Formats: sequence, C-alpha cells, structure tokens
Amino acid sequence: MAILCPECQQSLSTIKYMSFQIETCAKCGGMWLQAYILDKIILAVIAMMQRMLS
Repeated sequence: MAILCPECQQSLSTIKYMSFQIETCAKCGGMWLQAYILDKIILAVIAMMQRMLS
C-alpha cells in the first residue's frame, strides 16, 4: 500500500539523504519525515560543518 502525500494525495517516493530515508512527493515537492529523523539530519549536518571548518 502506497503512502499518500498529505498535501496533494499523490503517492510518495522514498529517497535516501545521507543514511536517512525521506518520503517525497514529485507533484508538490513536499518532503515528509518523522521529527526524530529531522533532528538526526540537523546534528549530522552540524557535525559535518564543524569538521570542514576545523
């Protein structure tokens, strides 16, 4: 059973960003993920930026 976009009701596709899975909508461009995944992405990006600047 496909997951539908809460905004436009189209089927969502799963993409991989870093090591995280994010549901995306090709029609409206929406991205859907659980809050704890967003927190992990933010922490990973901060860590990556800190490594680049040091």
